[in-house]
Amino acid sequence: MTAKQAALELVGKLPDDSSWEDILQGIALRERVEASLDAADRGEVFSHEQVLEISRQWRKS
Repeated sequence: MTAKQAALELVGKLPDDSSWEDILQGIALRERVEASLDAADRGEVFSHEQVLEISRQWRKS
């Protein structure tokens, strides 16, 4: 599915009284989810343990 097709499908599922903001937020969310799934497919993820360690480091600083 192309980006245009996905956007049209998303807009078609929104209520008729959706605002421009609703539409843009929906499209932005879809893009972020797809980018995250692509990153996961490439193995660009953190394990649970890595996330815990990163959060520990943040709290120390």
